[in-house]
Amino acid sequence: SLQDAVRIYRERFVPSEQLAEPYVIAGVNVIVAESDEEAQAGMERRRRSLARVLFGRAGQPLDEVEIDQVLNGPQGQHIDQMLTFTALGRPEAARDYLADFGTYADADELLVAHHAESVDGRLRSLDMLGAQMALATV
Repeated sequence: SLQDAVRIYRERFVPSEQLAEPYVIAGVNVIVAESDEEAQAGMERRRRSLARVLFGRAGQPLDEVEIDQVLNGPQGQHIDQMLTFTALGRPEAARDYLADFGTYADADELLVAHHAESVDGRLRSLDMLGAQMALATV
């Protein structure tokens, strides 16, 4: 598990010239939207996109029926596992999730990956979450 990996890393850490203390950066997915429904729709688009990219054949993208089959099979479980740690929802819910995840992962820093279909969507997600993070007490 993630917690076990971090614990073992911290326990077995050996200082070096580059790093005197252990330092954990944990990656987490982010799908932020103005409503929970919009965020859920974004999650479903992300699942479908991963199915298309990971399980499509070279030069032959999966059609919608094939994507449904992938998502309803063992490959869909793999995709869902990739999205286990996802801050999903409105900005304040995502902010709270990230705080909890940072504690859960015993992370010194979080690397967030915003998933939206367009650059504008990712920038909007960053703006909404950033505004919430600015409101959080440091």
